[in-house]
Amino acid sequence: MKLIDEKGRFLKTINIIDLMAILVVVALVLFVGMRLIQPDNNVQKLSLVYTVKVSNVEEDVWESMQEVTLPDQLMASGELLDAYVTSVEAIESEDTTYELVDANELQVVKEDTVDLIFTIEASVPDNVKNEVGTQEVRIGKRHIVKTEHFEFEKGIVTEATKQ
Repeated sequence: MKLIDEKGRFLKTINIIDLMAILVVVALVLFVGMRLIQPDNNVQKLSLVYTVKVSNVEEDVWESMQEVTLPDQLMASGELLDAYVTSVEAIESEDTTYELVDANELQVVKEDTVDLIFTIEASVPDNVKNEVGTQEVRIGKRHIVKTEHFEFEKGIVTEATKQ
């Protein structure tokens, strides 16, 4: 059995020129589809190193934090990010919370707390926003520090440098 007959038809049903045109269109659709699906690996990424301060963390939470092995990968919406907590340092809490007992007396409500300083290293696209996951990293902006092992919602970015 011949694939192309004497009239130039493929398998006696389709013209060979039409078949070549169909194959070119299919190849073009596959190429464009793959470009849309695959991320662009040619995007240059920069290293962003920033610190986040979380105030008034209970000391027992800090003690549990010391059992976490670093670096610990950040996550957002159940997805791991290209960002890691590389160090955590505890410093004496600058803020003490007081409660007014009567007109002349304040009582300490929260003591035995520490402030945690997280150092985070992330790879970000070379753009102006400095986004890590869905969060923009800017000094003074609130920042959630979330990994598989811990989560702190009330952090403040205190430093950020792009390399």
